This record gives sequence, structure tokens and C-alpha cells, in this order.
Amino acid sequence: MAEEYDFELVFVKNNHEFVDEYMKKPEFVELMRRLGALGDGNQDQSTLSPDEWEVAYLYLAFVLRKRGQPDQTRKNSRRDKGKMHLNKEDIENVNGAV
Repeated sequence: MAEEYDFELVFVKNNHEFVDEYMKKPEFVELMRRLGALGDGNQDQSTLSPDEWEVAYLYLAFVLRKRGQPDQTRKNSRRDKGKMHLNKEDIENVNGAV
């Protein structure tokens, strides 16, 4: 799906790797405090139980970056995404007792 919209993968890490790397950076620690991810914000304590932390390994953190401007053909083909186009031949009437 990312390719369809011309995104490239910058990085992908499991949640443990991501937290380990970014919790070493003060600006991210502060952000986690403000988000309430470190307990009440007054201590460096996780809000996850040991079991929850173990399962968090299964989650991924990833960053996608938009490539350059899409060419006009691709832009036009995406304009109607999500819309359903029906022709008369697509419609079938079913008669029967309910």
C-alpha cells in the first residue's frame, strides 16, 4: 500500500529496539512524559506491566517518507480512490419472497 502512494520505508524497528534507542534522547523522554507513557510524569517508570512489555515486542515502529511529486498519471489514477463506479451491467436484480 505504501508503494501505491509512493512512500518509501525509512526505518522499521520492533518496539523494544525503538524505545531503547529513543529513550536515550532527552527530547523523546520529555515527550513520553507528556503523553503519560512514563507513569504520572514525575518518575521514569513505565505504565506497562512486565507481561505487557513482553508483548510490546510484537509491535513495530516505522517511518515512511513521501517520495518526490507523483507524475500526473499516478495522481489522476488515485483521485477516485475509495469511490465505487458502477455500470448498468454491474447491477443485478434478484426477485424473491422475503
